[in-house]
Amino acid sequence: MVAALFLSLFLIVTAFPASAGDSLGFALLSARSQADAEAAWRPLLSRLSDWLGVTVEPHWYPDYAGAVWAMRTDRDRLGSFGNKAAIEAVDKARGAVFAAPAAAPLYHSVLIVRRDSPFTSPEALFRAAPGLTLGMGDQNSTSGTVVPRLTLFQPHGLDPQDSFLRVVVASHPDNVAAVADGRIDAATVSSKILLHLARTRPDRVAAVRELWRSPPIPADPLLWDRDLPEPLRARIQAFFLQLGRPFPGKSPATLAEERAELARLDLIDPTDPDQGGFVPADDSYLVPVRRLDLLEKRWRIIRGADGGDLAAQVAAIDRQLAALAPSSVSFAPSDSRPAE
Repeated sequence: MVAALFLSLFLIVTAFPASAGDSLGFALLSARSQADAEAAWRPLLSRLSDWLGVTVEPHWYPDYAGAVWAMRTDRDRLGSFGNKAAIEAVDKARGAVFAAPAAAPLYHSVLIVRRDSPFTSPEALFRAAPGLTLGMGDQNSTSGTVVPRLTLFQPHGLDPQDSFLRVVVASHPDNVAAVADGRIDAATVSSKILLHLARTRPDRVAAVRELWRSPPIPADPLLWDRDLPEPLRARIQAFFLQLGRPFPGKSPATLAEERAELARLDLIDPTDPDQGGFVPADDSYLVPVRRLDLLEKRWRIIRGADGGDLAAQVAAIDRQLAALAPSSVSFAPSDSRPAE
């Protein structure tokens, strides 16, 4: 099966000449800082430029709306999106999923406090919430906001905005730093960012601890504009599927460089030659988070936030949930024990 995949990739690459012409923008919707994200992606996108014969330019966005707007207006025709933003791009900006990480395909939302915090469980934190400050992500951040809101706060009957003295919206690294420094009391952040910071800022990670970990979340997929010419899309997908893997004409030195670049993006384990890179995917990859999004809308309707005909609105959401394909990833509320 693997041999057949790489034969088909080789045929795609040799069948379609590299396209010359306009540059392609690549949207980066990363939980990392702009400097960190661009530095990590630029070498890989330089390889993509050489592969296509078209300059691929990264554009980093501080929020999800900006990245979706960029794809809708053709500023960017490719990108790496979080799941919730990917849904917006697919539904509103001609986006389509074409690949997903093969290594570490699942991650978690994590509730953290400072290591010397008196709180030993989410329940203890919630009891003191009226006097505390909580850090969260952008409203469309899958791990910073959407998942914890549904699987942590809602099962306890809480809305963070109503329950805490103050809710601060910031990036994942900034929220980790704020908890570590004692500027905020707790935060919901991505486990991927904690792993990254454990290598780059171990002092900050050492200063915090987990109170809760969510069910698994699918890793960020790659999207393209579905209106790109099919031969170009075929070459783009072929590039990402062969990254970090042996390929006809690829030297051992180039393979090692690719694996190092993927490792910098936390997309490969450089010590394991059989792991990492990307695998083919399509829009069905987003089903688990679509289900999550619908469950949250259903909860808000029941709370009366949307008003109107309650029964009809809930029934409409239930029909949409029933129409979604089954998924191996579940977002049933998890328990609130600290992660092992």
